[in-house]
Amino acid sequence: MLLLQDALALGAFRRLTLSVSSQHDRTTLLHVRDLLGHTPGACHVVLVLQFPDGERVLLRAAEHLNVAPSLALLAGLEELLGIENVRVA
Repeated sequence: MLLLQDALALGAFRRLTLSVSSQHDRTTLLHVRDLLGHTPGACHVVLVLQFPDGERVLLRAAEHLNVAPSLALLAGLEELLGIENVRVA
């Protein structure tokens, strides 16, 4: 997977993957949802839930949260989740 900024330079992509863990509180996740809702598009969003015991669960977000990735969206998501938790494929 690529960083969103790198993928934008390469052209279109199909999936935005956001990793979330117990360090991300409810307020942060609501802000993420709001950001996604304000940038509608065709790119699917996948959430990777990371649990303290190392288990990971992948969830595909609802279609209405599909996005049109942009540098503004990248900046917002990276600020909320951390640069290492925002990837595209």
